[in-house]
Amino acid sequence: MPGLPLVWHKGREEDKIITMQHLSKFGIYLNAAEGKVVRINSPYWFPEEPDWVLLTNEVNATLLQVRDLAREQGASSDPDSIVWGRLPLLD
Repeated sequence: MPGLPLVWHKGREEDKIITMQHLSKFGIYLNAAEGKVVRINSPYWFPEEPDWVLLTNEVNATLLQVRDLAREQGASSDPDSIVWGRLPLLD
């Protein structure tokens, strides 16, 4: 059932609940302008559109698989140059 807590995640300021809504946002995101992808598998940070596009919900996809997906989806003009990026450090 959407919205029901699945697990508790201890945060710095307060406990965070991971819900089905969060899980639907987990996956591999591409920033085509930077040629970088990030793996999102926690609610720490979610990439914002339109800069970031969800390529797949498969959080264990390899870089080769990610490049193939970007090619198939037409999400990058040079999929072979895509590299892993880093999540931003939040205060």
